[in-house]
Amino acid sequence: MLSRSWAAALCLLCAGLVHAEEELPCLSCVLYSAVDATALLNEITDSGDTVFNTKLASGWQQFGQGARFPVPMNVVENRNDSDNSIPRGLLTATVAPWGEYSLGATVPFAGDGLLELWIKGSVMFGAAIQFRDRRTLRSSRPASLNSRFNPTTFVVLGPDDSGWFRALVNVTAATDVPGYSCTSNTWDTISFVDISGQGFALAIAEANLFPEEQEVQTESATTGIPASPSDVAINSASDLVPLYGPSGELVINTGAFPDSYDFLLALKPTATSGDVARICNTLAGTASGNVAEFRGSCNAGLQAQILNAEIDSDSPLSWPFTSVTLNSEFDLNKMRQAVGSVVRYIERDRITGITDVDLLTEAGEAGENPAPRKELEGTVRRALLRAATPEVESLEEGKLVANEVLTAQSDPIPWGLDRIDQGALPLNGVFDPVGGGAGVHIYVLDTGLLSTHEDFVGRVGEGVNSAGGADTSDGQGHGTHVSGTAMGTRYGVAKQAIIHPVKVLGDNGAGSYSNVVAGLAWVKQHVAANGWPAVVSMSLGGAFSPVINDAAADVIAAGIPVVTSAGNDYGGDACSQSPASLPGAITVASSDDMDIISAFSNIGTCVDIFAPGSDITSAGIASNTASAVLSGTSQAAPHVTGAVAIILGQNPDLTPDQVKAKLVAGGAPISFSPSTAPVFLQTQANTI
Repeated sequence: MLSRSWAAALCLLCAGLVHAEEELPCLSCVLYSAVDATALLNEITDSGDTVFNTKLASGWQQFGQGARFPVPMNVVENRNDSDNSIPRGLLTATVAPWGEYSLGATVPFAGDGLLELWIKGSVMFGAAIQFRDRRTLRSSRPASLNSRFNPTTFVVLGPDDSGWFRALVNVTAATDVPGYSCTSNTWDTISFVDISGQGFALAIAEANLFPEEQEVQTESATTGIPASPSDVAINSASDLVPLYGPSGELVINTGAFPDSYDFLLALKPTATSGDVARICNTLAGTASGNVAEFRGSCNAGLQAQILNAEIDSDSPLSWPFTSVTLNSEFDLNKMRQAVGSVVRYIERDRITGITDVDLLTEAGEAGENPAPRKELEGTVRRALLRAATPEVESLEEGKLVANEVLTAQSDPIPWGLDRIDQGALPLNGVFDPVGGGAGVHIYVLDTGLLSTHEDFVGRVGEGVNSAGGADTSDGQGHGTHVSGTAMGTRYGVAKQAIIHPVKVLGDNGAGSYSNVVAGLAWVKQHVAANGWPAVVSMSLGGAFSPVINDAAADVIAAGIPVVTSAGNDYGGDACSQSPASLPGAITVASSDDMDIISAFSNIGTCVDIFAPGSDITSAGIASNTASAVLSGTSQAAPHVTGAVAIILGQNPDLTPDQVKAKLVAGGAPISFSPSTAPVFLQTQANTI
């Protein structure tokens, strides 16, 4: 018989429908039993007395549009195993995008009862059920099988350990078609219609139609399927944890992830390392007690190191992010149902990358004048604007003066350095900043560093690789170039700062969001352990991401400024990028040597400041003395990173907000775009 909890749920379903639809006089809120049920599948018993449901009952047939049936269960469950067998006793099918799978009856059935399904597959999250009458061409409105969106139509229990759901459909509610009375409310087809545009898979173990004024038995021939909510470890009535997709959008249909089940979890402030351990144990199948079942793994790496550093398993985490790999869509949805008490949201892991435009040249020895692949227009313009270079008069050890800076650089000096220490053109051939960032540590999240390059000698600190390698070497060149601009002896802004390479991108210039989050975790921990002033440089980005923004915000909240590039979408909105869209970050757009916005640069209200980003010469990786020329907001951002290091060298106790305010207040008032802040980076005395 029905458990009390299930009876109450069904009566609430009925009561809610009657209250909302007073014009439905034929709705019955009585309970049902299996006495007069119509089974859509027959039962057989094998020699071992094990009951199987097999094939459709007499008078029923299956058909579909874009449907394939039967299919192996590994297809339904999105597994990669080699089991290609067709399951005995189950209806299985896959449906193409916008297709449908139908069960048709030769004798119409009444639309005033209850449909019971034991069902599994992505059908539960990407499909709707629709009742049809092929004789009169009537169709009910499609109703999503996700019970959260149809509380008056469905009650869904489960899934159980094997992924089976028990769905009970109020046929009267589902077939409420205006203009048809209950006397004509008969149907002959039950269709499962794709509403996701992704297609779906399904398996049905049992299906029953119960007429009006009967009771439903709560035991099923299919073992292991719960009969009432109290038997289900995951409460189907609970809210699902929010899920964000490839563009930072809130996702309803989890079928949007057909190829990848790598995700990042943003944990609630009250979450503990014990909570994370329980999630990991559940994924691994080693959890004890009555717990929700979802399978996969907690990803190894820096996140695990952070969690292992927690001394008290009951204390809030110092880093509220971790990453997991799930086995299937089933496991994703089970997790979403189960972890709401400790997880704020889940976001699909994806790829981010560097934000430069192109490599113009990779020169040889330092001091050479690189010959760009493009025409030498920029070089000619700089020559026309540059005044005579002052002669070197003296060197004073331990003190940054104009002559020392000039001596340490190629002649002519990089135009970007030349430009940021003067309020207006023409360039004067001098870089004379107010300081050198002594005692400040710059953490560059990028492709690594050629640490033996002469631009960094004696100023390379500890680094880390979260991109899947053993060291922080740079096989791409972007990280070395960015670092050289931020603090290099020859090409850099803060010539006394210490560099820490945080390799989050591979040698192809790309990496996962989880790599970046792990790198930020290490930075936060490393700075906290050492207590020194620091700044993070992120010349990378991708589509808007809540987890990237939140992870960077966590670092900022720890007192560490974050400088990031605005992105290179040729006038695109920086607010569509992460971490460029983070309000607390310092987001940098690019200009050229004529004080014109770089054609490739993003703009918009999320940009805080402009800096040189076109044709920037900095350290290369061809040799320990090589230089390279790159363009992009990736090259603009490290100019600002170096300026932040100079500010912190003078005022190490400033907060990130105070550093940002000081930069903006000291910038030159140059208007590059009507929608973007008219601020250009300055590093000379009396500006920062």
